Amino acid sequence: MNAINDTVNIKLSELICQAIEKYKQKEEPGTLTDLFVQLNTANSDVAVYDDSEQLLAEMEISELEEINNTDEKNIFKIIENILRDVLSKPDVLAKFEELDPLRPFSVLLVDESFEHQAEIYLLEDGNLIIEDSLFKDIDKELDSFLDKLMEE
Repeated sequence: MNAINDTVNIKLSELICQAIEKYKQKEEPGTLTDLFVQLNTANSDVAVYDDSEQLLAEMEISELEEINNTDEKNIFKIIENILRDVLSKPDVLAKFEELDPLRPFSVLLVDESFEHQAEIYLLEDGNLIIEDSLFKDIDKELDSFLDKLMEE
């Protein structure tokens, strides 16, 4: 499985870089605020869209089929982790800096219906990678805090 993840990592790196290059070639690039990485579990395609939902790059990654067959329930989590690794590479980060995106700029993992699955990367004044674990139980903690506050 590790070799498969490494191959997916390399292919996703290429895909992200292709998408950035295509966006840079637009006649009027505008101000980019988001990139959407769309995972289609039905056919193992991964596509990258800009914030206007214009297709920038698409690639079939056959290894995703094997990941999906082994762990269908967690495929988005697996791809999220691989994308986090991809987006922490210096060469990929340098590509984002070439864009000079409007900040805050984020890279989001979405499904076939463009439903948000995870925020992979956030660029503000510096690089900040958001970990879902930071926000996992924040609603419960806030509710608990407010309940205790109301009791006093």
